[in-house]
Formats: sequence, structure tokens, C-alpha cells
Amino acid sequence: SRGRAVLMMRRALLACFVVLLSASAARAQDTRCELVRSIGTLQSFNVGTPYQVDHIPHPVFACEDGVTITADSAMFVHSTRMVSLFENVVYQDSTRSLEADRAQYRSDARHLAAQGDVVLRDLEQGARIESPSLNYFEAMEGRPVSTVEIYSGRPRTTVTREVRENGLMGIDTTRVDADALQIVGEEEFHFRGDVVITGTDLTATSGFADFLEGGGRVVLSQDARVVAQDMVLGGDTVIAVQDTAAGRSTRRDGALH
Repeated sequence: SRGRAVLMMRRALLACFVVLLSASAARAQDTRCELVRSIGTLQSFNVGTPYQVDHIPHPVFACEDGVTITADSAMFVHSTRMVSLFENVVYQDSTRSLEADRAQYRSDARHLAAQGDVVLRDLEQGARIESPSLNYFEAMEGRPVSTVEIYSGRPRTTVTREVRENGLMGIDTTRVDADALQIVGEEEFHFRGDVVITGTDLTATSGFADFLEGGGRVVLSQDARVVAQDMVLGGDTVIAVQDTAAGRSTRRDGALH
């Protein structure tokens, strides 16, 4: 029935992103990191001057909150307090990991920039974001919440979750492709440009897709279209709202075909 199809649409959109928002959103932390190990000889240039640069082979950085950062090599510029990491860069904490070919971190700006086959992965739920580049701005004074920015490169977000159907356990996979992505704090995902959402029982397209309130509210806008089994929902805007008390969609805008 149409009602059942709409409910399936809401569940597919909302449930998968509740997992992603809880798993992948960066948390603000005031963290101190130290070089605990390197393999090879550390070389320093312009020693004793404001332009001192240290080359660190195979560094391992450990942070107070259990975060580890490794790479094949690193350069530390004393004047800017910037660390540049090269090849096989891996950031990992207790719940997530980030892999990239290169990365730069400025402690004064609390800004991590990663480039080259970037993969942000949730270690508990299996959600992942793949992109050519990614910028992570930690929360700090004047920036109350952390932000992840992917300006271009058509990032792909993939969410997998266990589902039970006809008494059998299976894996449901939902993918979201868009031209750009912004993650604000722990509550908001903003997909921009030619958004395509593909799930086991659902396909949706729109110009913009906003997952708000921790995934409890989904807004597809600019020529939005949702196809789920025998139901097609289209319009300038399609809205799905999680009713936590009743467990159902409470509002939708658009034409039902």
C-alpha cells in the first residue's frame, strides 16, 4: 500500500542516518599529542632559528584521549606549528579512523586537512565516507561546534546496518553521493549538488539533502524524487519527520504518484 511504502521510505532515510550521525560526527576535544616513537633518524634544519623544520620518519603520535596518528613521514614547522604528514596517514580513536595519502594539522587553528583517497570510517557501525579531500575544523573559542567540510570531489557516504526480514538476518546498505558535504556537530549532515540516495528498497534524488536533529528530520529539496517499491513521491521539497513516540513519519511535502 502507499502508506506502507511511505513508511518504508521514512525508515530507510531516517534509520540509516541515525547510525551515521552518531557514528561519524566529530566530537570537540582539547587534546594534547606527543611524538612517542619514530623509526629512523630525526633530522632538523635551521636549528635554533624561527625557521626550524624537523623531518620525522615513520612517526607515531599519541594523544591524551587515546588518539593515535601515524604516517610514513612527517614535517614539523616550528614557526607555524604545522605538522605535515605524508603517505599512509592513519588517525584512529576508540570509535573511528581516518585514512589519507597526505594530511596537515595546525594546532593553533584546530584544523586538519586531508587529501588523497580519504576514508573516514566508523569502527563500531561500519559507516564510511570516501572523498578525494576533507577538512575537519575542531570546536574552539569562536567556533562552538566542530565541522567537517568536503567542498568538492563528489564524496560517497555508505551506511550498513543489520536488518531482519522473514526471520532472517541480513545487511542493508545505503549510499549517498553528492557534489559536496558538510557535517555540523553531531546533529546535521548537509549534502549539496546532484544528490543520489540508493538503498535496498529505495532510490531518491534531489539537489539538496539535509539530515537534521540527529537524523530525526530529513529534507530533500530542489526537484526531489523518492521511489520505493510501488510508490513515487516527488515535488520541490520532500520532508520526513521522525515521530519518536509513534515511530512513524508525521509529515511529508510533495506529490504522491
